[in-house]
Amino acid sequence: MNDNIEAVLAREDDTLRKILDILQTGGLGISLVVDSERKLKGTITDGDCRRALLNNLPLETPASELMSRRFILVDESFSPSAAEVLMKVNSVRQIPVVDKEGRVVGVLTDRAATLARKRSSNMVLILAGGQGTRLRPLTNIFPKPMLPVGGRPMIEHLIIRLADSGFYRLFISVNYKKDVIEEHFRVSSNLGCEIEFVHEKEPLGTAGPLGLLREKITEPVIVANGDVLTAIDFRAFVDFHMHGKFDMTVGASTSGIQVPYGVIRTNERGEITEIEEKPIHNLIVNAGLYVVSPQVLGLIPEKGFFQMTDLIQLAIDSGMSVGAFPIHETWLDIGQPAQFIEAQRIATAKKIL
Repeated sequence: MNDNIEAVLAREDDTLRKILDILQTGGLGISLVVDSERKLKGTITDGDCRRALLNNLPLETPASELMSRRFILVDESFSPSAAEVLMKVNSVRQIPVVDKEGRVVGVLTDRAATLARKRSSNMVLILAGGQGTRLRPLTNIFPKPMLPVGGRPMIEHLIIRLADSGFYRLFISVNYKKDVIEEHFRVSSNLGCEIEFVHEKEPLGTAGPLGLLREKITEPVIVANGDVLTAIDFRAFVDFHMHGKFDMTVGASTSGIQVPYGVIRTNERGEITEIEEKPIHNLIVNAGLYVVSPQVLGLIPEKGFFQMTDLIQLAIDSGMSVGAFPIHETWLDIGQPAQFIEAQRIATAKKIL
């Protein structure tokens, strides 16, 4: 049972933004909404939040509109082993625990899911062959995935997170300054996974390298850009893909774009009905993280440069099902100097690393 129960408690007027922070810091995949007496009013799971983001709900949406009011709870006398059976029967991963007065005192979790992460046979392909031209002159010395963040190459943070999630069959596609990457992992080989290199004789884009593994892939494969720093739950990513029966799943983050002017809205007569100063529009963007099932690989050309955006569109045009997995965890695509500086700040604050 979780000791630091305060970390997962919320109130009905807390916002979706606050709930996302609670999920990330609490680490249990659930937030418990309580009243002033700490009596349980509802539960909000990781999946509830991802669905809210996918439906474009505002980050200021209150917990009262997000929470489930139908939940299972047990009292302190309930044994952990009995709770595990209850979780399995009801297909839940957490059960709140209350005292005799009905106040929340803890959370029982599915130990098989949270404490004993089993190794997964799903392969992972990390894309590390690009030249990183927007980060020059830094990338004149190092390939972009090898740029240091928080004392280690950014690609290594990604590998450690994958290994911690049970994904141990890793392939890294290399081209530009490939010797730097290969030499580093010859020396740093104690990361808890098996690493093989895929050599691009010419730049193949973000989807082309998958074609080089065509004969080895027999189940869904994770594909990740090597310049992404993220706290994403990769196990939840693959589970989402499998449960949704998607052919391909794209990691989707939210990006706010601010209009630098006052936006005018008018009626049919041309009268101004509203003016909004410098509004922010939140868009769902491709996060450079994918799960790809074997049947999609046939769409990739045998040779040549081919991008993931092209593969996604081709899959959709071919009648395949492409899902969007909402990422509410910290995510940063390091493509420009400002983002590289932000990565250093995040590393110092230990928000990911």
